[in-house]
Amino acid sequence: MKESRYDYVIEHFAAGGDRYLGGENMLELLAFQVFKNNQRTMRELNIPFTLPAECVKFPGSETLINESQESYLNTKQLVEKLRPLWERHERYEEEFGKGMIRADLFDKAGRSKLNVELLIDQDEMEQLIEERIDKGIKNFFESLRRAFARSEHSKINKVNILLAGNSSKSPVVMNLFNKWIEREVQNTQNWGEMSSALFEILPPLGTEGAYLKQEERNRVVNRDIITAPTGKTGVAFGLVQSRKGGSIKVIDRDMVNGESKFKYFLGIRRKGKLKTMIDQEEEYNKWHLFIDASEEDFEIYYTSLPEASTNQLDIKQAQRKKLRIEHVDDSAFVYIRTISPNVIEYVVADEDSIISRNYLSEINKVELS
Repeated sequence: MKESRYDYVIEHFAAGGDRYLGGENMLELLAFQVFKNNQRTMRELNIPFTLPAECVKFPGSETLINESQESYLNTKQLVEKLRPLWERHERYEEEFGKGMIRADLFDKAGRSKLNVELLIDQDEMEQLIEERIDKGIKNFFESLRRAFARSEHSKINKVNILLAGNSSKSPVVMNLFNKWIEREVQNTQNWGEMSSALFEILPPLGTEGAYLKQEERNRVVNRDIITAPTGKTGVAFGLVQSRKGGSIKVIDRDMVNGESKFKYFLGIRRKGKLKTMIDQEEEYNKWHLFIDASEEDFEIYYTSLPEASTNQLDIKQAQRKKLRIEHVDDSAFVYIRTISPNVIEYVVADEDSIISRNYLSEINKVELS
């Protein structure tokens, strides 16, 4: 009866995301690759640039990469030059198919360098885009699989995938989603027996594809209303309407004993992969044996990417933190526990003292970000 005050009731089973998949991050990734491919020119002209998230330094990059104002301006300038390629503006292939673009950049002294010629490989850029989006969709399905594992499969007969954000308008997104759906419907280990109609992609609001979907559902569509929600603003409207007192009720099942879950998958490095020791489903304040205490220094790796649950995530995609213990003991271990969404504690103990709480060292607290 309480639900009668709402237009919709939504049950939230899990949260997972790829924080660097947005369009601007994609453009910075492309810009970095162009700078890297033109590093000789960058050195000759003394032009610096930034290191975007997920990108890694390369040999000799220490003289080129910094966080100066000039570096940010150069990255921004090149991002705007590459935007037509990412957004597939009309006749973009003519501009980028020539193999060279020009950009106005700045050297380390702040002097303007006009019409700097930069070599660019359009095929390489489009491959980077496809690989990065493919990685994001892979993590989406892994997160969805984990959500299914905590629900009753028999009650799920439809999964609507709602695309949002300007970048989701890219045809690459739709093509890759269709590829992954075709693959997933054959994966009975993850989903059980299902029909190919289980998944349906709903295009971003405001696009012709979205209007056609709405008309299929006998919704009245007016393409001329400029204030109607779009793929970008629709998310904001949804958040406003699902606030307390709003017209949408959200029942949050993504909790552990009434608290928000731990945000990360945490583990160690094994043969270039992240081996997860503690995942997002673990309850708080429970000690986990992590590593032996035979040396004073050890490392933890962590990420929010759902692929980490498979133990196949490339270690380069995880963040690393070096930690130190004050009590070295060949017969003891380092134990770790989560205490909040982004905070862990670690301590040195043996099998008996971890139970009796008579630890061999002080408890150390670490905040992850």
